Amino acid sequence: MPDIRRDFLARFNLHKECPAAIHRLFNIGVPATAEHGGGTDNQQLAVYAAQTVQHFITLMDYLELQRREVHELFPALQDLCDTLSKVGNLPTAYNGKAQVQKWLTKLNSMDGSAQITEEEAKSMLLDLEKEYEAFHKCLQQKADDE
Repeated sequence: MPDIRRDFLARFNLHKECPAAIHRLFNIGVPATAEHGGGTDNQQLAVYAAQTVQHFITLMDYLELQRREVHELFPALQDLCDTLSKVGNLPTAYNGKAQVQKWLTKLNSMDGSAQITEEEAKSMLLDLEKEYEAFHKCLQQKADDE
């Protein structure tokens, strides 16, 4: 069976022209706007922060309820990545985006009908809990600085 992606990339020489886009599309599974985000006003920041908290909680609930199916976790992780990137101006020390992208990359490489293992679920839950707490600290620090 031919590899359509490889053939397409080779035909248009995209592997040399657009390596970052290829990485986002095939490995992470999110567009550049979701990966990098941008600046926002305070009201919009509050909306994005609330949505980010909602997505963190939803994902942690999935894992605590032993929902480990890729087809459930992947869209929720994409939503978290999207809103987390929209918050913008998070300190460079905040590692939440990288952790979410790490899990997006892992799930993106799996079949949609697959499940993560119990150990992977525990690891993902721990990562999400740590980044959720760190996200709250970043928001509090931002509020204290204003």
